[in-house]
Amino acid sequence: MVKKGFTLIETMIVIVVIGMMIGFALPRFNSRQAKYNSTVDNIIDQLNMARQEAATKNITTSFYLSKDSFKYGATVYRFPPKVFTYDYINEDEFTFSSPIEFLPGGKTDAVFAIQVVDSVRAKESIIYIFPSGYILKGTE
Repeated sequence: MVKKGFTLIETMIVIVVIGMMIGFALPRFNSRQAKYNSTVDNIIDQLNMARQEAATKNITTSFYLSKDSFKYGATVYRFPPKVFTYDYINEDEFTFSSPIEFLPGGKTDAVFAIQVVDSVRAKESIIYIFPSGYILKGTE
């Protein structure tokens, strides 16, 4: 008589192999999430620096944003692949020729909303910039 089914050893080997596969995939997933969060935080940090400079030096500062990068001062930051931004309110694309400007005192002359999208994980964050210069991060 032949018994059907799996032995305990065979079952344990399958569980170990599946665990190893998950172990290799998880760091890649976490790395992607870290890059996305870093991109959003970096945009907010640079916006705050532009606002602070406008307020403390009493000058107009410009923050440039495009589909694949942003620039404040002389530093250009490139987004990781498959993470992009666009103007959420006007549905126009930001370009380096149309910056977000912080006026003396750290205020802006319009409301801006920057949508940052991770197209692979279908995650998005919205960065709001109000005329008072206040910067707020939200998620959808």
